[in-house]
Amino acid sequence: MKKGRKIPNVFARALRLDVLTDVVIKVGASDKSIRAHRCVLGARSAVLERMFVNSEKKKEQPTTINIPDMSFEVCQALISYLYDHIEEEELRKYICELLDAAKAYEIADLKKACEEILQNGVMQLSI
Repeated sequence: MKKGRKIPNVFARALRLDVLTDVVIKVGASDKSIRAHRCVLGARSAVLERMFVNSEKKKEQPTTINIPDMSFEVCQALISYLYDHIEEEELRKYICELLDAAKAYEIADLKKACEEILQNGVMQLSI
């Protein structure tokens, strides 16, 4: 989430400008895809890190990741989160789907953020 950051997020800028992206994420049944950086994805997701490390051991570099069970919009929100460039409104809009993705891709900080938002919402309803 954006928080009064003084230094621009260079990784988010590189993603936006498609600078040296090295992996394509194919989403759902659509023809849509998202280009990203293997190093950012692997650094933020334990599942993706293992996938990339295992492929390197086999001397393979995956250029495409298929995510069949996620909508394009949710995947974009997930990538925005991984690049530390998500707006709070977008996080809240896809909160349940992002929580599922956080669990599936072992993204602990996203899981915690989603759970805190949901817990605060429940607490406000009970007051």
